[in-house]
Amino acid sequence: MSQELVMERDKNKSLTERVEDLERQLESANKEQEALIDIFSEERNRRDQEEDNLRKKLKDASSTIQDLLEQLNAARKGHKV
Repeated sequence: MSQELVMERDKNKSLTERVEDLERQLESANKEQEALIDIFSEERNRRDQEEDNLRKKLKDASSTIQDLLEQLNAARKGHKV
C-alpha cells in the first residue's frame, strides 16, 4: 500500500510540475502575442499616418496643377485678344 501511495505522490508531483511548466509557457506565449499585437498596431498607425500625409500631398499637388492650368489658359486667352 505504501508503495502505491509513493507512486501516486510521484505521479501527482510530476503532473503538477508539467501543468506549472505549461502555464509558464502559455504566459510567455501570451506576452509574446501581446508584444506582436502592439508592434503591428504601431506599424498600422504609422502606415495610416503616412497614407494621410501622402493624400494631403496629392491633394496639394492636384490643386497646384489646377491653378497652373488656369493661369496657362488665362495667359493664352490674353494673347489671343
